[in-house]
Amino acid sequence: MKLNRVYLGVAVLCFFVTSFAGDAYRAWAWGNGVNDLGLADAWTNIWGMPTALFLWSGIGWVRSRSSRRRAVLGALLGFIIYELLQLLLQRGTCDFRDMVGSAVGALIALVMFSALDRVGSRTVNSSHSSTV
Repeated sequence: MKLNRVYLGVAVLCFFVTSFAGDAYRAWAWGNGVNDLGLADAWTNIWGMPTALFLWSGIGWVRSRSSRRRAVLGALLGFIIYELLQLLLQRGTCDFRDMVGSAVGALIALVMFSALDRVGSRTVNSSHSSTV
């Protein structure tokens, strides 16, 4: 249960990075004519992926490491299919940078999950060794 709270906290943090920092960065980059290779455009895709995945894990929809990997892959495929459908249905804009941003976001989420798993396992191991 404690780890679920951590995941929810990470989801909230990622949401603020997606929303507020993304808006500030986009305004700064576009206002100053910065060539960031589309980072300002893909920001929400990059940080939206960890936001969703940590929210799902925090509320208990995704529990194990293997189900987390499947959720990351499923979310990434869903984002990519969504972009491709925009091209096929001629609705919205199919943007390759959004697909790359989603893939980068999936990698960020996997790295964050891995780091939290390591910290969590060290905490569990140290509490077991101190009680023995």
